[in-house]
Amino acid sequence: MKLVVLSDIHANIWALQAVLDELKREGEFLLILAGDLVNMGPRPQETLQLLAKYDGQSLVISGNHEGYVLAQRGPSSLPPPYRTLFAPSRWTMKQLASEELDYLENLPRSVSLTDPEGGRVEIYHGSPRSQIDCVFPNTSREELERMMEPHLFEGTLVICGHTHVPSVHRLPGGTVLNAGSVGMSYGDDPRACYAIVEWDYEQRRWEISHRRVSYDQTSLLAELEQLAHPKGAGPVAKLIARGMSSANPYFLDGFLRSYTTKEDYPSPPEDYGHLEEAIELFLLESEEKMRSAG
Repeated sequence: MKLVVLSDIHANIWALQAVLDELKREGEFLLILAGDLVNMGPRPQETLQLLAKYDGQSLVISGNHEGYVLAQRGPSSLPPPYRTLFAPSRWTMKQLASEELDYLENLPRSVSLTDPEGGRVEIYHGSPRSQIDCVFPNTSREELERMMEPHLFEGTLVICGHTHVPSVHRLPGGTVLNAGSVGMSYGDDPRACYAIVEWDYEQRRWEISHRRVSYDQTSLLAELEQLAHPKGAGPVAKLIARGMSSANPYFLDGFLRSYTTKEDYPSPPEDYGHLEEAIELFLLESEEKMRSAG
């Protein structure tokens, strides 16, 4: 029994295609898609269409970014600064047909199956507790057990994504696997990352490995640059591009933490210029810090 786990594709069709091409050599397996299929990247519709063409067995769940996109179907009530920060989600929503949005809306938040010994395999985007729970390589055993309670017991395998950082935690109560990210990999390695999970019939347990695949980042970054305008994904696309090329969450997460703590945001449409100026300054300061540290 073999599982292949892809998570956090984020509409990066170049990374997805590279992974699917490599998987043609894997033989038979069950494909698991652990959420965040779309948003952030420039090819949401093509990503869903490519996945729809996959003719093997698969299980798919939703991630938090599916929720961000679906929230844009109705009138926007977001105040500054979130109106402009969520421009990539709004742009993504506009690229998808109504049936594609319906598909995302009807995805389950979790799925489960059994291993050859009758044990549980459970798939979530973040954790059983929340789609935005974070499992990192250094997450403590105590915190993992709190996240997974009561889903982690002897022999259980819990599969998740969300953080874009691969990890495996083998605990007394079971195993927690973070598959990493196909489309926006973190951890100083920008290559697409996914997980192979294969049942060892002699050891009677799951053997887990992570794989990395290079892809055409030049085309990805060029399209993100083209989307950094008011009718596209807005200036946040520049942060997304920098995060994807550097495999460093600081450019997106660090900016969001600092920017959303400020006060007195201007009203639309002036808030767009305010955000654009703040991002340009943040990127300049980041480059200065890197030069000083290097």
